[in-house]
Amino acid sequence: FNPNLSTSAQTFTAATGEVWTTNGTARIFGNTDSTYGIPAQWDAGGPFGYLAEGARADVLGATAAIRRTMTDVGWVVGATMTVGTATGVDGVASAAASLTGGAVTATNTILFTTVLASAERTFSAWVRRKTGTGVIEMTDNGGTNWTDITAALNSSTYVLRQLTRTQANPIVGFRITTNLDAIEVDFNTLEAAAFANPTPIPVNVSKAEDALSH
Repeated sequence: FNPNLSTSAQTFTAATGEVWTTNGTARIFGNTDSTYGIPAQWDAGGPFGYLAEGARADVLGATAAIRRTMTDVGWVVGATMTVGTATGVDGVASAAASLTGGAVTATNTILFTTVLASAERTFSAWVRRKTGTGVIEMTDNGGTNWTDITAALNSSTYVLRQLTRTQANPIVGFRITTNLDAIEVDFNTLEAAAFANPTPIPVNVSKAEDALSH
């Protein structure tokens, strides 16, 4: 019985062929179920157990204009990129950024330059598609490398995208390759870690280590 195989709230077929079906108001809770899913990790043996996040801090910037709305002057907006507002991951209206590309791919960019000593860091952001079907890319080195994040995006849910690299002065941001395509972006984050924190780090707040007591 592996609930991650569920593609609906009522039934799924196991890897070994048997069909599992709920009755009444019972529901299958798998971490990939968009309606009833919960962020618990399962495999065929059952739930993995307690997940604790370590202490984390963002070093990209201390304001919502840097990390959320992307309206800070540090964000260099390409000539054909348009920046608006969007509802954030937390459901707050106009708390996040809406990015729309124009007719020239090369200038459909938005980049933010940091001044930091060389270290391993992860740039991450919560992203969802607003309009279009073209390629969406992100970078952590000013566009020397662009990473295609298109396949992970959908229009209903923000997803966490991340890049990890050892370097000085990361230059982070996004590129939209197709005219009038748009994405929504929230909680741009730069962490001195090998992977992004699974939940958004609040603006101008270092996240304490999770602790379980009973």
